[in-house]
Amino acid sequence: IHMAWYYGSGSTRRLYYRYRTNAGTWSEITTLFEELVVGGAAYTPDIAIDQSDDVHVIFQYWDGANYLLKYTKKTSGVWGSVELVDTEPDRIEYPSLAIDSSNYPHITYNKEILNVDNIYYVKKTAGGWQAVEQVGTTIANATQEYPQIAMDSSNDIHVVWQSNMRGTNTTKLQIVYRKKTGATWGSEEQLTDVAFHQGYGVSLSISADGIIHVIWSGLGWGTNTTFYSIQHRQSSTAGTWSTQDNLVDESVHNYLATSLWARYPSSNILPAGYKYLYVRNLVDLWFGIGSFVYIIDPITRVTSIIHRYDRFTGQYTMELGLGDVTSDLGFPVWSGTAISLAQATAPATKADVEKVAEEAAKKPETGESIGESYIELYTKL
Repeated sequence: IHMAWYYGSGSTRRLYYRYRTNAGTWSEITTLFEELVVGGAAYTPDIAIDQSDDVHVIFQYWDGANYLLKYTKKTSGVWGSVELVDTEPDRIEYPSLAIDSSNYPHITYNKEILNVDNIYYVKKTAGGWQAVEQVGTTIANATQEYPQIAMDSSNDIHVVWQSNMRGTNTTKLQIVYRKKTGATWGSEEQLTDVAFHQGYGVSLSISADGIIHVIWSGLGWGTNTTFYSIQHRQSSTAGTWSTQDNLVDESVHNYLATSLWARYPSSNILPAGYKYLYVRNLVDLWFGIGSFVYIIDPITRVTSIIHRYDRFTGQYTMELGLGDVTSDLGFPVWSGTAISLAQATAPATKADVEKVAEEAAKKPETGESIGESYIELYTKL
C-alpha cells in the first residue's frame, strides 16, 4: 500500500508519503513537499506505481499568487526533485495520474483560464514534459471538473469528468467521457443527461477484457431520488455504453465513489467487472464525516467467518466476510495469534468452536485465564 496525503495545522502545511509492506510493516513518514509561503498549501495528491515499482506523485500547490501543478518520482528508493508541470493564476485543481508502459506519467486536471473551466491533459516523455492539451469543449459559464484518467493496454487515454451546460439539462452537472487513441482525441460522449446533478466522485477502470467501467454518485435514481446514490455504466467491446446501473440506493447521501484499479501492478486489473469504494452517509460533502464502504463485484464469495464467543453469557454469534476467491468451495482453516494451542477439524462444529474458545481464553505460556469478555475466532475459507 502506498499513500500520499496533505496535512495542514497552523503554520505547518506539508505533503507526506508512506507505504506498507506485504508483511504489514509501515515505513517512516516522508515529507515530499513543504509550503514555501504563508497561506500556501499542497492539495489533492494522486499516486501511482509503474511496472518497475517506482512511485509517482502529483499534486496542486498554491504559492500565494499562482496555482501550480507539480510532480515527483521515487526511483529505486530515492525521491527525485519536485518538477513544475503547469501554472495558472486563476485555478488548477484535482489532478489525476496514470502511468504508461514506458513508465512515463500522464495527468489530467481541471484548470480555469479567464473564468472559463475546462479539462486539460499533459504527459511526460524522454524529452520532458510535453505541451498541455485541452480535453473538453470550451463552454461559456460551464463548470468542468473532477477529471479521472486511465490507460488501457494499448496506452490509449481514457478520461471522465463532470460538467454542466450540456445536453438538455444544462443547469445540472452531467458525466462526460473522452478517449485519445494514439495522437487523436475522439468525440466527447455524454454518459448522463438527467434533471439532477451527477458527479461529486466520478471514477473509471478498465478490466482485462477491455471493458470500461465508469462509477459516480448522482441524484434522481432509484427509490431515494433526493439522495446521492452510486451509479455505474460500462462500455461494450464494440464501444457502445450500457444502460445505467443503480449500485447503491439508500436514504443517505453517498459520495466520492472511487474505482479500485491501476494499470500497474497487473494484479490490480480484474479479469472482468469492477471494484469500488465510496463514502457513506456524508452529511456535508466538504466538511462532514462519513464512513468508507468497500463494495466488490458480483463474483465475490464468502471468504471468512468470525465466531464470537461471549464468556459471560455463553452466547455465540457469527459474522460473514466477503472477498475474492480462486474457487467456490473451501474448507475452514483456523488462524489467529490467540489460538496457538487450539486445534479444530473441518468442517467446524459448535463443539469445535467451544473447544477453541476455551483454549484461546488462556495464556499460552501459563494457561492462566484471559480476562476479556469475549473472544473472536477467525475462520478463513
